Amino acid sequence: VLISAVNKDSSAEAAGLRAGDVIVEIAGKPVKTLRDYCGAMRELKAGETPEVAVLRTGQSGQRQTFRPRVTAPFELVKPLK
Repeated sequence: VLISAVNKDSSAEAAGLRAGDVIVEIAGKPVKTLRDYCGAMRELKAGETPEVAVLRTGQSGQRQTFRPRVTAPFELVKPLK
């Protein structure tokens, strides 16, 4: 799942995540689709700092890990079909 933007002063920014990173794993769960991402995020609670593995653009597809703090429960505006 591609990160298209990172909010200024967010926990994602503080952890080092960047626009253009591709999330490949959250808390040990592989992320290949948006559904995978949503499922992994739903299991997290506010205050947790899960390990998030990404592939970073411009780094020869090098895998990097970050630990952003979950600040609120995950919610979708529209359910996935």
